[in-house]
Amino acid sequence: MSALRSFTLQDSNLASLEFMSNWQAIEDLHLENNAISNIETLSQLPNLQKVYLSGNSVQNKSVVGTGVHVY
Repeated sequence: MSALRSFTLQDSNLASLEFMSNWQAIEDLHLENNAISNIETLSQLPNLQKVYLSGNSVQNKSVVGTGVHVY
């Protein structure tokens, strides 16, 4: 997905983010209220600016880097 810049998938019991590993253009992710605990895949997304993760069991939000705002 080369042109996708924003993606929303809330309240869906999503557990894995592996399917996003090649989303090079993504800038904003709205992933509230899912079953996400590991967000290491997000560190591979060079254009990611904002990720909304409230309602998930993410332990290490700093893995995405300092340039990404995590809410």
